[in-house]
Amino acid sequence: AMGSGSRSRRREEALHAGEPDPAAGDADDPALVAHRAHKARQRRRKTERRHAAVEAILARLTVPPADASGAFAPVEETAAWRGGDPPPVDWSSMPASCDPATLTHDGLEAAVASADARETPVGGAPAPARSKPKTETRDLPLRARRKRWQVESFATVLRELLEARRQEASRVSEIESGVKERPLTVVDFGAGSGALALPLAARFPDARFVAVEMKRRSADLLLQRAKSAGLENVRTRVCMIETFDEPFDVGVALHACGNATDHALLRCVEQSAAFAVSPCCVGKLKFSLAGGNSFCEKNSDWTAKGTEKSASSEDTNLLCVSITHPRSRWLFDQLSRGGGAGSSSGGGAAE
Repeated sequence: AMGSGSRSRRREEALHAGEPDPAAGDADDPALVAHRAHKARQRRRKTERRHAAVEAILARLTVPPADASGAFAPVEETAAWRGGDPPPVDWSSMPASCDPATLTHDGLEAAVASADARETPVGGAPAPARSKPKTETRDLPLRARRKRWQVESFATVLRELLEARRQEASRVSEIESGVKERPLTVVDFGAGSGALALPLAARFPDARFVAVEMKRRSADLLLQRAKSAGLENVRTRVCMIETFDEPFDVGVALHACGNATDHALLRCVEQSAAFAVSPCCVGKLKFSLAGGNSFCEKNSDWTAKGTEKSASSEDTNLLCVSITHPRSRWLFDQLSRGGGAGSSSGGGAAE
């Protein structure tokens, strides 16, 4: 089920197969219990050290310059943030294969649902029937609730962005007689198997969604889920974020690791597209320091791994733009003044 790690997933699969519980004896093994407690203490101390380092950096910062132009109004002042009708996402009508709270590792969400599910599994025999997932977000486990909240946050922003773009396109159509208003295109950078792109595509059926993902298996699983849900406004593009060059209107990225979010933002700037991003894995910014790309310290196209194309380093060279961190010139200056700045070679920080 959603949120299962490898150990819990193996346990779930064993139980469904009628095999003995592989974790049954763990609690009776003192050495194993002590080892796990030791690892937990190590993780806690490491987290505390990281938090202390961040607090020390923040204590040196001055207040950032005010936005005199008013271009960046506080999000709390927007109508979308204050709520209203309808809610950003109606989970009661969301197909199981698009709901991040019901996704399975094998893509057979429809088979997991009860007999009155709306979808039919794509490929393979149905999985063993299980109880119907809860619809109300408040009834879900914390990790599942967080996944839904993430989608709701993007849906709230996307609703505003799409409406603004739609009004702009409508004005162009009125000015240029005979110009037909085209569907707006949303690109999900680092889409994985669709935890963000699919619920957004179901929520905004009039928009076109492109899921950019470097791993073929994840992209195939995304398409399987889209077909199961009957979505016709989603397609995938298997490529690195750095090599995506199609025109689009809005870019989104949820947990695009390290500088993958920066490369997604660069694609948006190139296309004059609106964007909404939620980064993660700050530690992977080290790839920039080594002159690498969004995935590795080596500047290679990892979508070619294991293919004939990967045999030639010349064919797989990305030559992606150099990324400097921090991206904000204000923060860069602040950290430099405090002696704590670290940046990659290449272009300067953004304004």
